[in-house]
Amino acid sequence: MLSGNDGASVLDVSPDTGETRQRSGLGLGGTTVRDLAYDPGAKRLFALDAETAQLLEIDLATGLPSVLARLGCDAVGGLAFDAASGLLFATDVTNGELFTIDPDDGSIAQVGPMGTTSVYALAIDPANGTMFGVDAALDVLVAVDPATGATTQLGPTGFANITGLAFDSNSGTLLGVDEATDQLVSLHQQVGAGSVKGPLGFGAVSGLAFDPSANVLLGVDVERLQLVRIFPANGSTTVAGHLGFRDVRGLAFDTSSGTLYGSDVFLDRLVAIDAETGVGVSVGDLGYNAVKALAFDPLSDTLYGVEDLFDVLIAVDPATGVATEIGPLAYDSVLGLAFDSKRGVLIGSDRNTGKLVTIDPVTAACTPLADVVHPAVDGLAYDPADDTLYGTVTHDDLLVAYDPATGTPKSVGRTGFDTMRGLAIDTLERRLDCATVGEGRLLELDRAEGRARAIGELGFGALDGMAHDHAARALFATTSADGVLVRVDPTTGEGTFVGATGFDDLEGLACDPVAAKLYAMRRTTDQLLEIDPQSGAATVVGQVGFPEVGALAFDTHTSTGTGTAIGPVGFGHVAGLTYDQPTRTLFGTDVLTRQLLAIDPATGAATPIGPTRACLFGLGGPVQ
Repeated sequence: MLSGNDGASVLDVSPDTGETRQRSGLGLGGTTVRDLAYDPGAKRLFALDAETAQLLEIDLATGLPSVLARLGCDAVGGLAFDAASGLLFATDVTNGELFTIDPDDGSIAQVGPMGTTSVYALAIDPANGTMFGVDAALDVLVAVDPATGATTQLGPTGFANITGLAFDSNSGTLLGVDEATDQLVSLHQQVGAGSVKGPLGFGAVSGLAFDPSANVLLGVDVERLQLVRIFPANGSTTVAGHLGFRDVRGLAFDTSSGTLYGSDVFLDRLVAIDAETGVGVSVGDLGYNAVKALAFDPLSDTLYGVEDLFDVLIAVDPATGVATEIGPLAYDSVLGLAFDSKRGVLIGSDRNTGKLVTIDPVTAACTPLADVVHPAVDGLAYDPADDTLYGTVTHDDLLVAYDPATGTPKSVGRTGFDTMRGLAIDTLERRLDCATVGEGRLLELDRAEGRARAIGELGFGALDGMAHDHAARALFATTSADGVLVRVDPTTGEGTFVGATGFDDLEGLACDPVAAKLYAMRRTTDQLLEIDPQSGAATVVGQVGFPEVGALAFDTHTSTGTGTAIGPVGFGHVAGLTYDQPTRTLFGTDVLTRQLLAIDPATGAATPIGPTRACLFGLGGPVQ
């Protein structure tokens, strides 16, 4: 099995067929759902991820999504389930095509052109197989021929932004959600005219599906990443589950129960996070806004938090998430919190004054401890084993160790992430975790060097090159924009920051397994770089003599280090290369046609192996 990346995810690539499968998981941040479809027979809820063009299945009990297949489209739109065939219908809004998806294996088949690239919502009447869609550019209801994909305009809906469509088979009603007015509407099946059923109570609801057994609609609140139930009679809604959490600020670890807690400040909820996968599950509503810091007291089994709007210390019930106020704080920007079990006090970091302060857990009274030197400390955690207080410095992507008695700091090292919030420590496993804001990533930090490892997903965006070092059993990748070297876990797809190369606009990556060196191209200057796999530091080897070299592979049998033209590949944009030493096979990926290629090293001629479905920018050798 080969390894590849599409810029943000690690993929398995079959050398026999070219088919790809995601290796790195969704993690804490979840997914961005475009549309929904429900199979009432199997009671399965399907979804399309708008950012990655993946088919997902959503757990109806928890709202948690899992990846079923990569669809190979740049932009997917509507989704509907056809009970007669057992297939899903979906729209490719880039090419204006209707296609089917087998929900069991993820295989797709083209149906035909729709005559429009703006159908972002689909629904099927299970009684007669009639397929409906909404053309978002014209705001008209269309009938879709499921045999050819052709659309026929039925009439204007009267609403500006219908983002979800579902057929209520119990009442024979076609329903939609209008994101512009946040309302549930019914649509006339012959002329398209819409009428209001009622307000939804949630903004930005995207996607719609109908569960006939429960007589309820299912939708996604894309702002809060929530799965919601919508009652078709009047549009009233309830929360069914959470697809992910992207604004987790505070973290705290309960060693006795093995639970990692986080506070999502956008949802104002307490979250329990699986430290192995990074997936979060909602515990309950905190009842306070902007809880940006958490700490756990193992002596009394108490979870503490700091509410940032009114600057109060709170105690949180870890079973329900319900919080109660302890008292006001004397500092108005405490963003880091830790419990010092040796001294029985809380320690906080105040951004405005740049101080560490001790906090009485009974009264919330504060006492200045020391200047923190690094003012932007947004996470604190205390390790009783070595009596050390750790902090994360957001803007400098730095891990710092403090003496909790004096506040004296010592820099540990760079983490590779500049949006870190919250910090927690598992004292049994001696593991330090933090979260990133906006993308919702759980990170594990190396306490000796500061380097961060993403949990449950790759954690680094805009990847380009990829290479295997089989001797070290390591997979490396580079980020094209900021020139960072990343080490990737070949089993889970999780990425760990190694170091900055000092060069931007990197493309291609190759490993010399004998000399234990990595090589990359700097495309803007046509330079070959040598990269230290231990530190990420890079040095210029020289000019390659060819412009726009965007892929590299290392051949230990014939490598000479000189640039010589071999022959035309025959494909316009080969962006990933890897060389399989045992079989002496050169593999490549063509971005434009999304195919895996076998390339003759002697002539340069390429032969297609099969479609990858993903736009691969990097390729690594077989996983051993």
